Amino acid sequence: MGSVEEFLTERKWEILKVDSSGTISFAYKKNEYNDTALAFISYNFSEQQQAYWNNIGLQIHLIATYNLYLAKLKASGYSVKKSFIKDGKIVKFYRTNVANGTTVNVTIDKNSDNIIYQFHVWNSTLHEVIFAE
Repeated sequence: MGSVEEFLTERKWEILKVDSSGTISFAYKKNEYNDTALAFISYNFSEQQQAYWNNIGLQIHLIATYNLYLAKLKASGYSVKKSFIKDGKIVKFYRTNVANGTTVNVTIDKNSDNIIYQFHVWNSTLHEVIFAE
């Protein structure tokens, strides 16, 4: 967990919250007068729970940034393996064809003020839990 904190703070991410469940939240270019920022990261880690629940999430608000991350994801060999609408959100699961690869969950949510784009990166074991439905 310490290496994630050092990596992000060296790149000007600010720690927002650390909780006892093992989640560290960061903001990039946070507005000092309110809770807005260009991006948020939450890193979930637990030594007590099964390792496949460890994940990292990225929340962004700009369509240009979303398109950039999506293009990089696709250029790395990821493609949509499952997609659906749930609770008014578009949900997509990206994965490569490599066995035991990483799964990236992309969610698009429109609230009253803006669109929120979220990327969650999971390891291969959680992928099997998700797709066992």
